[in-house]
Amino acid sequence: MNMLDLVIENTEKAAQMLVNNFATISHHGLTSARLLSPTKPTLAEWTRAAGLDWHIEQSPVMYKHQGNVVESDNNKVLMRSDTGFELGILSNKYKPVNPSEVMHFFSDLIEDHGFKMIQAGYADGGKKIYAYAQCGGEWEVAAGDKTLNNLLLMTSSDGSSATLVQPFVESLYCLNQLPMVSKMFSPIKVRHSSKFDAEKVKIDLGIYDNAVHEFAESLKALAKKNVGGKEALSIIYKLLAKKDNIEDESRHTVNLISNIYSKFKGQGIASQREGRKDTLWGLLNAVTEYTDHDMASNDNNRWKSKVNGAGSTLKQQAYEYINDICNETVEIELIKGL
Repeated sequence: MNMLDLVIENTEKAAQMLVNNFATISHHGLTSARLLSPTKPTLAEWTRAAGLDWHIEQSPVMYKHQGNVVESDNNKVLMRSDTGFELGILSNKYKPVNPSEVMHFFSDLIEDHGFKMIQAGYADGGKKIYAYAQCGGEWEVAAGDKTLNNLLLMTSSDGSSATLVQPFVESLYCLNQLPMVSKMFSPIKVRHSSKFDAEKVKIDLGIYDNAVHEFAESLKALAKKNVGGKEALSIIYKLLAKKDNIEDESRHTVNLISNIYSKFKGQGIASQREGRKDTLWGLLNAVTEYTDHDMASNDNNRWKSKVNGAGSTLKQQAYEYINDICNETVEIELIKGL
């Protein structure tokens, strides 16, 4: 269970953190505002709730040399306008994307395409800015097991990533997020050496409707495909193993395999429901629950991992391998000694 779930479940704490129809958190350099009601907040209300009511300022890099102050011709410091917090030291060619541009981009999508903003915030104290929008209806993967078709927009002001636009699905049971695999739809990336062109990005997004349908059908197929315990454990091992022999694996890897397997066998959220229990869909959700709720040392690092880091990579690999098994293009390799 992630921090947002705990905020919503704990009435006392929620009373302090439910503001103007938002559930908000601020922890370990991460902020998040998630819409809880069917109301349509203004852009200004979204920006304030998400902690994004600031802009990026820049200043030349200055340093001392032999007692003299020297100004760099090639680099600049980016900082938050409200706190002065340093966001990054970058080339003068680097073009940052302000929080207001991210929020306006989604506002335009909402007006043009009927999308709905559902969450926004920042990570690393503002070095990464993100927003989520619901951009399609609900899919029923199995009976009562629904997912939402969403869109992630993320940008950085520290040079760590390009501006990224990525479709993904989110489970309504547990808020697990699964990015659409790149072979169906590659994320749209805009480098910071060029100006962010919202209109071009919106045109590029128009090509992924067929990919969304294909992705949805593949998830429904996973929910219809049963898998036994030994086979499931072998799949998890295949995904996470670092050694050729299980006896040589580290205790950390063995514990991780055991953690995910236990989620599949009943400890995971909704793991005993029809369509998840003893199915490939349930196995995939055991992986995504681990990456989205348990992986990394704190909420800030966990968010980065699950959207564009090790957690995101593991989810992509898990989907592709499990989907190939479902389509019988690969066979399950039963691991000896399990």
